[in-house]
Amino acid sequence: ADHAGLFRKAGLNVQLQVLSSGAAGAAAVAGGAAQFALSSLVGIIEAHERGIPFTLVAPAGVVTSDVPYSQFVVRTDSAIKTAHDLNGKIIGTPGLKDMDTVAVMNWVDQNGGDSKTLRFVEMPGPTALAAVAEGRIDGADLNTPTLTRGLESGKVRTLAQVFDAIASRFSNTAWF
Repeated sequence: ADHAGLFRKAGLNVQLQVLSSGAAGAAAVAGGAAQFALSSLVGIIEAHERGIPFTLVAPAGVVTSDVPYSQFVVRTDSAIKTAHDLNGKIIGTPGLKDMDTVAVMNWVDQNGGDSKTLRFVEMPGPTALAAVAEGRIDGADLNTPTLTRGLESGKVRTLAQVFDAIASRFSNTAWF
């Protein structure tokens, strides 16, 4: 919309700033550095529960089983083949306690593993991709375009489409 001049055509003076996560966006909005941000619904709900007066403005993302924009990956040569193999492993996720974390935990529990044994580390997608490829973490839930770059590199492979463990279609992000 910015590149196409749609904001300007609508009479809006918009200055876009790319942030590392929904949590960073929430901090920016709460602190007055931004008027709007995009975040996982989990983060927005948690903020609301803590009394932070965020207002949902518009839905942003819908997850569907037929469009795998997010997948859990492991190193191509990893011995991890099942959810049970993830027990006790270190998992990279864009935000702790976000929708990605919930999806990974649900998938592990629904497929024979124990999510209580997982150790989550918060890191942006590109950092998580490098950490998986280098063997510093055992797996990560990556979103496009990082997912696409990782799969094309041949350094990682898909283990699961973990969002299917939540539902085959649901809203996962919103502007607030």
